[in-house]
Amino acid sequence: MTGLFVPVDHVVALGRAHLTPGALLADPAVMRQPQVELPNPHGGGRHGGIGWSLDEWDGQQVVSHSGDTIGQHAALWALPEFGTTVAVLINGGRSVEFQHHLVSELLHGLHGVRVPTPLAPPDRPVYVEVEPLTGVYERAGSRIHVTSRNGRLSLAMLDPTRSPSSTPREITSLLTAIWQDRAGPAEACAEVRGANDPGRSPSSTPRQVTGLLAAIWRNEAGTAQACAEVRDIMSRQVLQHRLVSGFPDGVRTAGKTGTDFAVRNEAGVVEYPDNKRYAVGVFLRTGSPATRQPLVDRAIGEAARAAVGHLRSQP
Repeated sequence: MTGLFVPVDHVVALGRAHLTPGALLADPAVMRQPQVELPNPHGGGRHGGIGWSLDEWDGQQVVSHSGDTIGQHAALWALPEFGTTVAVLINGGRSVEFQHHLVSELLHGLHGVRVPTPLAPPDRPVYVEVEPLTGVYERAGSRIHVTSRNGRLSLAMLDPTRSPSSTPREITSLLTAIWQDRAGPAEACAEVRGANDPGRSPSSTPRQVTGLLAAIWRNEAGTAQACAEVRDIMSRQVLQHRLVSGFPDGVRTAGKTGTDFAVRNEAGVVEYPDNKRYAVGVFLRTGSPATRQPLVDRAIGEAARAAVGHLRSQP
């Protein structure tokens, strides 16, 4: 298993090369010619070019390309008429909302171009008959089972190379077998587990993460507005079963959870009623890739509480 990790300035440079005649092609505009009409014009573009999604914002042609994985989102836009390229790489929740806010402000400030408002749920809920949407959706690399219960849709994505009867329990068993060298040759299992190797993926230490959090809370990691937005996003953390579990009511927390197979990390800032704040990072490596490990999650909270308690006990 291999990975491709590219910093944002390299992504921007790639976008510029696609706009510059002679950098990649004598006439790079040929890649921006519509080839097919996309079925969902709200999903990134109205047409597909060669490697680009093509759209029009405020009368200006916009070409884009994006990629996602669990917890991460990357997108590149180029406005050929202005020679402008914008790249956004995000690790965390509410990525689409943050991306739209950032790109809208940037392009309007630079060129007066208004980014279309993305689709959103109606202000008032409307009734939708969901039964016609149920079934099995399949494409290369994935099979999605859509079912309904009490008027709500549920999705389960499975690997089509395995039996259609695969269940989440079977998938967890497979991951456990890979971890214990029982799913195939030891070399192959080790290669899959290598996805967790810090040397082969973006990584940091608790000290580095808490240093960054301290800088964000002091408005030293960027502009005051940007730091405030990060603090607000972290204070709205959805998964609060780790760091929060170690602290009583009245103690405010703002955190970010990270999980990758057997790696379970948590970083955040804890604020007590006396207005004292503590940046905390707890990084664990467990012996199982199982998704639900409540004892481990509680251990993260207890470790954070013990560390903060030690700091608060110092004169």
